[in-house]
Amino acid sequence: MDLHLVRYWLDSCMGSGDEIRHTDCKPQSTAMGVPSLLIEIASKSIITASPQSKYAALSYVWGSADIPQLHHKDLVRGDHGWSLQDVWERVPQTIKDAILLCEMLSLPFLWVDALCIDEFLRDSFSNGSTELAEQMSVIYGGAQLTIVAAAGDNSWAGLAGVRNGSRSVLQKSVQVEGMTLASVQPSPRDAMRASTWNRRAWTFQEGFLSNRLLIFTENQILWNCNSAQFCEDICWEDEPGDVDQSWDNRASSREFLAVKRDLYTVSFPEYDFFRTYTTLVKDYTARKLTYQQDALDAFGGVVASLRATLETTFFYGIPIRFFEQCLLFDTGCFMPEARRMCFPTWSWVEWNQQILELESIRFTNWHGTRRNMEWSLEDFKTLVNWYRFDDHQDEGGHKFRLIEGIARYGTTERTEPALVRFCHLPESLNPSHVLLFEASTARLRVHSTSFNESHPSLSKRFTVHLTGSPASENSYATSIGSLMLDPKWRKDNSQLVEFEFVAIAKETREVIELRFDDAREDETKEIMHTLMITTDSRGISQRLQVFSLDEADWIKAEPQQRTVYLI
Repeated sequence: MDLHLVRYWLDSCMGSGDEIRHTDCKPQSTAMGVPSLLIEIASKSIITASPQSKYAALSYVWGSADIPQLHHKDLVRGDHGWSLQDVWERVPQTIKDAILLCEMLSLPFLWVDALCIDEFLRDSFSNGSTELAEQMSVIYGGAQLTIVAAAGDNSWAGLAGVRNGSRSVLQKSVQVEGMTLASVQPSPRDAMRASTWNRRAWTFQEGFLSNRLLIFTENQILWNCNSAQFCEDICWEDEPGDVDQSWDNRASSREFLAVKRDLYTVSFPEYDFFRTYTTLVKDYTARKLTYQQDALDAFGGVVASLRATLETTFFYGIPIRFFEQCLLFDTGCFMPEARRMCFPTWSWVEWNQQILELESIRFTNWHGTRRNMEWSLEDFKTLVNWYRFDDHQDEGGHKFRLIEGIARYGTTERTEPALVRFCHLPESLNPSHVLLFEASTARLRVHSTSFNESHPSLSKRFTVHLTGSPASENSYATSIGSLMLDPKWRKDNSQLVEFEFVAIAKETREVIELRFDDAREDETKEIMHTLMITTDSRGISQRLQVFSLDEADWIKAEPQQRTVYLI
């Protein structure tokens, strides 16, 4: 490791004393909070942090359950905190190397999750508290530097290059007419994409929340801050400190870096707020979780960071400001085994994308279609007043309160909604999972096609029909659209010919048709956005899929108004 180069990167961003050269990389104010515990580098002890403590944070992969870990509970407290000296052999190599690196860089403190989360906070996290998850925003956002262990797949892999002999890199060179030509290392993008660190869900928010990343890959060290990116094998340090001059744009290891910068843009367009959020969800849901119940908590730090920027609260990972738009997420194909079974079906958090058709959650089913214009929220008309659980009532009743703060861009005419509604829910139900609302619902037929068995690639696609339409061998000819379902689940539920669809929004969509003479005919259509649901004997509904159709077809389906309890 070229220590002088790493120090130069750090100094070029941090400056010296109170001077910070990259103002976009300044850690968040300690007024937001500081970690409760830190490792003091000089004494190798865990101490109680002070508000003035300047620290680095470590982002790494723990590894499988059988990889030995040292936890805070394993330590004995002495006069100067909890000493690591007596258990040094049990400290994973990645943590040892991070401590050594901090010593080399004169960083006095280090935060490591396994050792710096006190047991009270960890226990509260196990009992469902979100305090720990949201504190990640404070910890990584307030760190002077985040050290990323992107080589290896567990906590004993170490930081390649920190210790003598811990990295073996061959760089060939040749002289040609007085010029030295040298080979370069694998691209930063390829190195990061191949890393276990870049595929784990918990490390997503650690990277996103950090202002400066010092990344250790197997072959070289990378620098990535909010203003510049560098690597060991190519000299970009004399280039302007702009993202466009860096390896991030050419070969991104943090593809959400530009998204993060956009969050702080002044006078940000409404659409871009929505796009920023959906991009983060897309990137996050492509990653893996060991424990599926962590799906919401591993995104909690991102939620805490976005809350103030988007000027909204969140409900099961969904921003209230864009609540209805976000209910139209696309999982690709409905598969019951992809449910995590600990969240409501109407939230993307419930669906494990490692099992489903798409690589990650998408928000592509709803498209603004104004010609020569960017997608606009003005195309979207809300139809529903949503209620969430508020409190238990006497005699087993439940109070629900109107969800306020949803951006209403093109509302249809309706009476002023009540602020509170009351109902009785089954005792076995978690009331916080329930969305209560009045909506227009209709029954539609869902068919397999003649292509399903003969074409494996189409085996999951089913056509949707009006209930009164004639049966046809070519079901595509009479369909009003199609959606993706697990063929095995559909076969097991073959007795269900019709399914219920509930309308939650309407969109004005501009359709462009080309005539035989290549002339264009523009037509505006009203599109209904619906959720395909199933309802049990208790009257409780669950989301299966999302489906859009022409309003004219929706009217033909003869929808009826009813109260929906969606979990």
